[in-house]
Amino acid sequence: MRSRPVDVRAVPAALDYATTAEDLSFQTADFHAVISKLTAGRG
Repeated sequence: MRSRPVDVRAVPAALDYATTAEDLSFQTADFHAVISKLTAGRG
């Protein structure tokens, strides 16, 4: 079975999309609220 050729532009585009999505999700108020609840009482 022969695999399809990989579009070399697709890999960087997918990584850029994933990195951007991750970065944006870490900046939400909801994310910070969840982290605050998970870490409450520690330290």
